[in-house]
Amino acid sequence: MSKLRKLFFIIGITIVIGFFLLLPFFVKVKTVCVSQYGACPPQIELGIENKTPASLYSTKNKIKKFLKSQLIVSNYSTQFKLPDILIVNIIIKKPSFVLKNDSNQEILIDKDGFVLGTGYNSALPEIDLTGNLKKVGEIIDQDQLFALNLISGVNEMYQVRTGEIQDNTLVVELPSGIKVIFPLNGDSQVLLGSLRLIYSKIQNNNQNVKYSQIDLRFKNPVLKISR
Repeated sequence: MSKLRKLFFIIGITIVIGFFLLLPFFVKVKTVCVSQYGACPPQIELGIENKTPASLYSTKNKIKKFLKSQLIVSNYSTQFKLPDILIVNIIIKKPSFVLKNDSNQEILIDKDGFVLGTGYNSALPEIDLTGNLKKVGEIIDQDQLFALNLISGVNEMYQVRTGEIQDNTLVVELPSGIKVIFPLNGDSQVLLGSLRLIYSKIQNNNQNVKYSQIDLRFKNPVLKISR
């Protein structure tokens, strides 16, 4: 290869590299948002939408800053497609619980206690309580998270989805009509194990004794007989 051809080759490579390096600053892009469920939630869609197409560089920076502030998003990636489309792939955190208050306000909670949003999900374990609820982005109280983990365990064992916080306790009614009272601290697995053991013995009781309540707040659980 002659020196002239080598020179043209180097210039050509430099131009191509320069083009791709400068491309993000000049190409105007439109955004498309998708999640693992298909469409993105409306608040996410609105936050990343380019009402006026901007450069790929500035759009990616805007999206990065916005998505970092969204607790509902656990991860994301972007993919540029010629000529002018930026695809934003996001992973949405799944809510694990619902908290509802006496004003019929409802919030969705993740497994760590973060409030992901407002709304209702009839398939999730739910706790009813009195008073104000935390706002989106805040963390619920530890006793509330403890109660939610308890009702989740009760739901797995007995398909009971709802409970209520009353006087610093969690009250749950089992399908048989027996009321269970949990403390709002301690070891949730020990409490659930105790419930399973006691309730199994009650169901297998051959002495025709009917119970109305299991109180697990004490070292030795207290059973109340129906009158």
